[in-house]
Amino acid sequence: MRNRFHIIKATFLLVLTVSIYSCGPAVTILNIENRVPAKYPVDFENRSIALFVSIDTSLNLGNHLSQNDSVHMVAVATGIAKELENRLTLDEGAVFIFNHYPGNERLYDMQYIQNLSFISNSDVVVIIDSLRIGAPELINNIASSGGDLYRSNFIHASVFSEIKVYDGTSAKKLTEIKQNDTVYWELLTRSDAREEAMIHRVRNSIGAIAQNVGLELVNKMFPSWIEQQRALFSYSNRDWSRAYSFASQFMWEEAMEIWLKESTDQDKIKVAAAAFNMAVACELTDRLELALEWIGLSYKNYPLLPGVVSYKQFLTEKFETK
Repeated sequence: MRNRFHIIKATFLLVLTVSIYSCGPAVTILNIENRVPAKYPVDFENRSIALFVSIDTSLNLGNHLSQNDSVHMVAVATGIAKELENRLTLDEGAVFIFNHYPGNERLYDMQYIQNLSFISNSDVVVIIDSLRIGAPELINNIASSGGDLYRSNFIHASVFSEIKVYDGTSAKKLTEIKQNDTVYWELLTRSDAREEAMIHRVRNSIGAIAQNVGLELVNKMFPSWIEQQRALFSYSNRDWSRAYSFASQFMWEEAMEIWLKESTDQDKIKVAAAAFNMAVACELTDRLELALEWIGLSYKNYPLLPGVVSYKQFLTEKFETK
């Protein structure tokens, strides 16, 4: 169950007793997932999608293993299609893949995009425009634990990919993603293996690598969730236990009512603990400015409260970069 932009994946991971004084609070460490907006957001919901692989007749490879190789580009398109179907809960094969021949100029004007949309009967046109795979290079030879007979060999290659996403009706460019990656391989070979033979083995795995490139391109168009931890303080009495129970069920407003009352206590440590919890609740309900006020109150009342300094700094940086 998601609560706006956050989710508690487990009620608690670890309970620690904070030895502030004999009747001090305990802190519960919660695992949460924090929503990170898409770097290149595209609204695909309820819209048909078609992928177009750009077929390039140029044979100028330069210092590359392949440049716009149709086989590898189809592999990228396959990775994109599979991940879009997975993200959007579509049937397998719902995202179609086509070839097109844009020429070396790559002039995607309104008429051209609308024509692609028409022939594919799609609302969104995704063009796999470019894919360059650098020549694989051997990094070093490192003796393996198996003795002198075998060695671990590390090889790397650069991968550049570019896609363009258009609205099929208006031909408006929705986004453009240029992605630079470095792919690494570890090969266990006989110590007398030739570099040419190792490079040949790497080339045979390029198809699988290309599909992963497509998956990563799709990931950049959707929000992601990163796991983080937050702390909540509690005392062994009925009100504090109820507040924690509310918080663990995403009932932040109910928990905050209790912590708000506790923040008026005469005990400065208890006030600091309640204010800290209020700051967490405000952050997780997207009230950063208010969260900063509460963490400031917590620090003012008891600056030695575990985690108050680092959390205050975290909230400040998060607010400044919002």
